[in-house]
Amino acid sequence: MPDEQVASFDTIPLASQVALVRWALAHRGALAPDHEATVRAYRARDLDRLRALGLDAAHGDPAMRRHVAALMRHLVGDRSALMAHRLFLPLREKRVFVSVGALHLDGPEGPGRAAARAGLSRAAPAPPPRSRGAPMLE
Repeated sequence: MPDEQVASFDTIPLASQVALVRWALAHRGALAPDHEATVRAYRARDLDRLRALGLDAAHGDPAMRRHVAALMRHLVGDRSALMAHRLFLPLREKRVFVSVGALHLDGPEGPGRAAARAGLSRAAPAPPPRSRGAPMLE
């Protein structure tokens, strides 16, 4: 739900939002390799690597640790818990197709755990389809 995703940015403390934007602008040269690593992990269906890349988005900068944690907590953790709550009744029917971002599959409060508690299996993220436009990164 796009409105919900956008609204979740409002829950991130303003100081963290500013710090994250400033860091991204100051280190924008490092963002392309990060993107490539993320695409490789996604194509390999490596949820552990995707999570590690997200948690190390500021390349271990100690001043950024709390800001990255706030970003991940609000955009991934809190939204995952909301998704799991929303799926409670549909999961009881045992015939549910759910599509979420890869980082929402994992975690103690996310929809992946909710599905497991309901006795359902979950698939790893599917690789993205190839585009006819710009080539996908390998």
